[in-house]
Formats: sequence, C-alpha cells, structure tokens
Amino acid sequence: MHLVWPLALSLLVVPVALVAYYLWMRTRRRKHAVTYANLPLVKLAAAQQRAYRRHIPFALIAIALVFSILAAARPHTERTVELNRTTIVLALDTSSSMCAIDVEPNRFRAAQDAVTAFIDATPEGTRVGIVTFSSSARLLVAPTDDRERLTGAVSSLRTSRGTAIGSAILESIDAIAEINPDIVPTGVPVENPPVEGEHAPDIVVVMTDGANSAGVDPLIGADEAAARGVRVFTIGFGTDDPIALSCSSDQLGPEAFGGFIELNEGNDFLGFRQFLLIDQPNLEAVADTTGGEFFRATDADELRDTFLGLPGQVELQTEEIERTAWPLLAAVVAVILALGLSLRWNRWV
Repeated sequence: MHLVWPLALSLLVVPVALVAYYLWMRTRRRKHAVTYANLPLVKLAAAQQRAYRRHIPFALIAIALVFSILAAARPHTERTVELNRTTIVLALDTSSSMCAIDVEPNRFRAAQDAVTAFIDATPEGTRVGIVTFSSSARLLVAPTDDRERLTGAVSSLRTSRGTAIGSAILESIDAIAEINPDIVPTGVPVENPPVEGEHAPDIVVVMTDGANSAGVDPLIGADEAAARGVRVFTIGFGTDDPIALSCSSDQLGPEAFGGFIELNEGNDFLGFRQFLLIDQPNLEAVADTTGGEFFRATDADELRDTFLGLPGQVELQTEEIERTAWPLLAAVVAVILALGLSLRWNRWV
C-alpha cells in the first residue's frame, strides 16, 4: 500500500494531542475532587453511570479523527488484473496476398482457422475485438465476449487490395478506448503517459503476411500505442516463397484478385510480389516500441500455436485501487456511534 498524500499523516498529532489533553484533564479533576463538600454524594451520583462510559464517546471521536486523516492521505493498493478482464483486439490482414498457397490450403483459410481456435480458447469474460485491414482499416466487431458473434465474423471475412498496418493499429487503439476510459483515443494528446515498464491490461495483436502499402506508417501507430501503454504483438505469417495466389469464391471481396496468379522472380505482377513478403524488421520494431513481441509463423500449425500461446504471453498487469472510502466510512461510523452513545447514556441529564 502507498499514500498519494503522505504529508497528511502529520495531522495525526491532532488526535494525539487531544488524547494527551483529555488524560491531563482527568488527572487534574482527580486532584480537585477533595474540594467537594459531600464526597459520598458525588460517589453515589457517579455510581449511577458506569465510569468507562464517559470515555467511550471521546475515544470514538479520536478514532474518527485518525481514520479521517488516513482517508485524507488517499491510500492506494495494487491488485493483479486477471486475464478475463483483458481486452484483446485482433487486427487481421485481409489483403489479396492472403490468397497465397504457400500455406495449405491458403494463408487466408489457415488464418481463419487459427483465429477461430484462439477465440474459442480465450478465458470466460475476455473481450475480443476484430479489426480488418487491407487498403484501409475498419472495426469489424467491437470488443465483446460473444464468441458466436466473433467466430461468425471471422468466417465471413473477404479479401481486398492493400495492406494498411499502421491504420489498423490506430483503429485498434480507438476500439480499446471506447471501453477503457483510461485509454485516450488517437488524435487526442496523452497528458499522463505511462512510466517505463507500465502497460495497460489491453493489447493489440496484428497478424499480417506482407508489408505496409497504404495508410500511416506502422511505426507511427506503434508510437501512439506506446504513449498509451498499449502493447502490440505482431505476427508475420507465410513463407518467403509465395509463388501463387488462389482464393475460393467465398473468400474473394469485390476488389480482390480472382482466379489463380503465379508469381516468380521474373514475373512479379507489376511489383506486387514485394508486398507478399513479410516486413519483419518493421513488425519487430512495432513490437519492441510498445513492449509487445514479434512472432513468426510459416505454416498453419505454427500460426495456430502462436495464437493459442498468446494468453501465456500476455503478462498479468497490476492496477492501483484507491482505498480512501474505507477509512472515511470507518470515521463516519465512529462519529455516529459517539453521538448515539452520548445521547443514550445521557438522556436523563
């Protein structure tokens, strides 16, 4: 436990001084007790009320002062944020390069299967959101624990042209900001950036098979995430030899390539081949900047294992809980008891 305003504890001298004064007054009264003319009559009157009762209201007021001062110091404690309170936003590449068949049956289908397995395996209560990106990024499903809705959205994914990795990171941050008031949306200055080593409990997972070809630079997105304490885990998916593209009709979007395209070193389809290769240095830089981690998966099994291993990679975070209410409540209860007992025990006076 730590205190936000520890100097408030210096006020504890007040109840200590009051107790000392009270004891001194009690001693002084005893010295002057012999001045009463009829001492037996005084003793008889005092016997009608138990001696200790006279001290209880004062003791309760002193206790109330102590708890009030503790409340003024604003005590905080830390607790671990369990995984089921974590929001995970999956930013999924739906570019046409996902039609590459270097992974069976193709990258797109393998990614759908791996993401579905991940969603099914997430702990109860964990909120998952889905952002898709090709030439632009959009929030497909806001963070939710509705697995049926999530898996249905994954099965309905369609490919398109372009790869906007940086835009996907920004869109994912905004999706988290919608449900976590501690996360500032992108485009809004961050007044209290986290100290080094501190992270939000929410994370972004970016899965891509290529290089950024649209939208903002991924490192700009990484800087925005780091400023908010949001870690970005990146997954590079696919081999270094994507020689052909082939997607089924239910995987093709209106702007995607159709049919079967064969690519080789001599025929790269107007430079398109470069975007089929994973930009590992940039993905590693994004992960390093935000405190996340980069993973490489070259086949369906590795991708599935990577996704299923993500919960183990997400370190449980701690959050501060203000405990001011408890000592303040104790102070109020002590005052109420002091007043109540005084009225009850002195009702005939």
